[in-house]
Amino acid sequence: MNSVDYQSITTTQALPEFSTHSMFDPTALQPSASPIDAFIADTNELNLLYLRYADPALGNMPRSLSSIVLLGYMSAVESFLRAVVRRMVLIDDVAAKKAEPLTLQFGAALHHARELMPEALLEGHSFAGRTGVEEVFKTVLGITGLSGEVKRALDRYSRICEIRHCCVHRFGRLGSRNAIKLGLGDHSTLLEHPFMPTVDDLQLIADVLRTFVKTLNNFLFATALDRTVLKGGFTAPSTSFVWEWAWRTDKRRFNAYYQIFASKADSPPSANAREAYDSFVSGSGPGGTRWT
Repeated sequence: MNSVDYQSITTTQALPEFSTHSMFDPTALQPSASPIDAFIADTNELNLLYLRYADPALGNMPRSLSSIVLLGYMSAVESFLRAVVRRMVLIDDVAAKKAEPLTLQFGAALHHARELMPEALLEGHSFAGRTGVEEVFKTVLGITGLSGEVKRALDRYSRICEIRHCCVHRFGRLGSRNAIKLGLGDHSTLLEHPFMPTVDDLQLIADVLRTFVKTLNNFLFATALDRTVLKGGFTAPSTSFVWEWAWRTDKRRFNAYYQIFASKADSPPSANAREAYDSFVSGSGPGGTRWT
């Protein structure tokens, strides 16, 4: 009697029960670092996973590890973007007005703390490509004019996003659509071949993503501040406050922006708030050169 059952070509077991609730850390959230410092901490932790393979004695880095590290870096970028948008909506008049008509899921409105609620606006949004980043800047932050430096950084980010798609959907293998976007002339012979970067390659990707994030961080900080100033009157009509151009009266408002974008973990760290404010005054305030 043949004991083979074609309907069970592979052997299975009963699906195990599991609790997703127990997989998350239930401890209370601590006051968060700036989004850029959270990104630096997250990526420094990822570096520990693969940089040891720079030692030839350990052999080649496992292929699956390289994909995991890349996905981790991309996740850190996305977390940075979501945190910046969330915190901007809470303190920036333009971003708050742009966010007002956007749809918020009832569950988020019911359970999110107020300071976390703006992030729920992005639940269905993807940052896995240039279009997604630009769309959020436009629809939520009210930012459309990107600098040449930001555009160049987005171009490089978009290329890494194509590799990310391969790792998510094809276990690292290069698909035809990804090859077309990366340049079919150089990649046509690599279709269905796996992503196998060296340690140096991953470090290069990490450097590109860190530069990308820091470029966005600088651009968003400067843009958010500059649009609070109107040439000639020094007060933008879209804001509910007026700069007095004196640290004593302006520091509370300025610090609200500074604390989102300043870094303590970078090397070197950001200038202190007063130094950054003085630079803002000299560039955008009375007598400044940025608006003349």
